[in-house]
Amino acid sequence: MPTSDDGPPTTPPWRVLVAEDHLMVREGLIALLKQDERIEVAARASTASEVKQQLRAHSIDLLLLDLMLGDSDGVTLIKDLLGEFSGLRVLVISAHNDPLFAERSLKAGALGFITKEEPAASIFDAIKEVMEGRFAITESLASSILKRRLKHPGPTGELNISSLSDRELHVFTLLGKGLTSRQISVQLKISIKTVDAHREHIKSKLMLENSSHLIRHAVIWVQHQEASRSAAL
Repeated sequence: MPTSDDGPPTTPPWRVLVAEDHLMVREGLIALLKQDERIEVAARASTASEVKQQLRAHSIDLLLLDLMLGDSDGVTLIKDLLGEFSGLRVLVISAHNDPLFAERSLKAGALGFITKEEPAASIFDAIKEVMEGRFAITESLASSILKRRLKHPGPTGELNISSLSDRELHVFTLLGKGLTSRQISVQLKISIKTVDAHREHIKSKLMLENSSHLIRHAVIWVQHQEASRSAAL
């Protein structure tokens, strides 16, 4: 991790906006970033509207974005922000390492995608790569994306998974991991009514007849994604 032993910075620090809706995670990330003299944490946000407010109020070089920020659609948010703030660079820091989330983020305009479980050195390396105009993504995730693009998607290949919004995909993934609507509502900090609405939208988009079919396909899809990631390691 870079320190003052490396000598004084020769350029102004990178001004960073940290967008994360979990307070402890946000403050922990900010504390970590403050250890690097190349970085200045210029602002923080916990909702999509706050992100926009902070970007309009401050000169920001880099947005560190939690893809599941409140009830916002992270990919749509990235597109909207880059449409308004053309010079902004976006690095997604996610709790999920699913290649579909990563691929969607990069397509939307993000320059990097890493998970929150990555060591501090990897986070700093990703920030450096993005600030120097390069893509930042782990080798295993890049391999998973490539395999997903080249191979038949597997048992649920007939399902149009790409039609799901980010939030719907998140709910679908959690259903596949065995969580109930109540557990999903707690984890995502949304109402059970909202979770159930997402479930209905997912069933409609994937043309599934009932909740049993939804759960079965979600479990199969999650198992396939985990198997694909294991094969990429």
